[in-house]
Formats: sequence, C-alpha cells, structure tokens
Amino acid sequence: MRVEASDRTAQWLPLLRGLGAAAPNRVVWKNVEAGLTGEGDLDYLAPVEDWDAIEHDYLRWARDCGLGPVVVCRHVPSALFLVALAEPGSTDRWLQLDVRARVTFRGATVLRAGEVHALTQPDERGFRRLRPGCEGLLKLVVSGIAPGGRPKEANLRREGVAELLRADPGGAEPAAALFG
Repeated sequence: MRVEASDRTAQWLPLLRGLGAAAPNRVVWKNVEAGLTGEGDLDYLAPVEDWDAIEHDYLRWARDCGLGPVVVCRHVPSALFLVALAEPGSTDRWLQLDVRARVTFRGATVLRAGEVHALTQPDERGFRRLRPGCEGLLKLVVSGIAPGGRPKEANLRREGVAELLRADPGGAEPAAALFG
C-alpha cells in the first residue's frame, strides 16, 4: 500500500530561500516539485566550499522545524546528503537534501555548481532553480540514455523530459553548449 506524502512546500521554503540568498551559484537543479510536495528528495547544486555552511543551515532548519535526528553523509564523491527524520506522526519518513558539486554522465562532468548562474531562473517561491529546458536536457543525458545510446523510455517518461524541453526550448539551448 502506498502512503501519500504530505506537501512540505511551506516547510522547505525558508531553507531554500536562505541557501540561495547566500550565493547565486546555489540552485535546485532537478525535481523541485517532487521534493517540495514530499514525493522525493530535493536535488541541489552548490560548490564544495559552501557545503559546511549548507550543512549548518540544514541542521538549524531541521531543529527549528522539529524534525528528528539528522544524518549527514559525504561518502559519495562530489555529493553531500542531508537527511532529517520527519516529525512523529507524519506520513513522511524523512526530508532529504542531496547536494552535488557537479552533474556527471558516465564519470564525465557535465555541469559544475559554479557554472550554473546563466542557466537558472528565479522560482516564484523565492529561490533559484535551473530553467526547465536545461533541467530537461540534463535529465535526458544523465537519466535517459542507456549504454550504446538507446533511450531509456521509462526514465524519460518518469523524469518528464519531453515536457520540460517543450516548456522551455530556450533553456535547452544554452545547456546544450555544456556538451561542446
């Protein structure tokens, strides 16, 4: 049986606004709606030198929200995972912020946190995010291509790649320059 996640938008917004206000190269890079509504994690892009400050802000945010213990993991290269247990009685199990210094495809760096500002837009809720076309192109490459170049149809549908690209073809153009 699937348990419905609760909408966490109001809870996440103070953290996202604060993180982004501290530096313009800190952005939500994919799946913002799934993260805010409790359907998934929040995927964030920030330079490694900002991670200590991000961890500190996340810990304070979790405490202020009355969340349970926080797990901090830096074992994956170029990644910081911050996971807070949800408050007692919640239908959610945890709230997770995945911070990356770079986006990779088969080990090659496609995008670094310090290079994103021109590919972002302000979200009407007060934080920065990648433009939908840029997000769609990155998801196409990172999640939608199997070895040998065949499309991963299920991933393309699940990630909403076509919809993102259709919504913002102008955002896909500058992102395409990342690939040379």
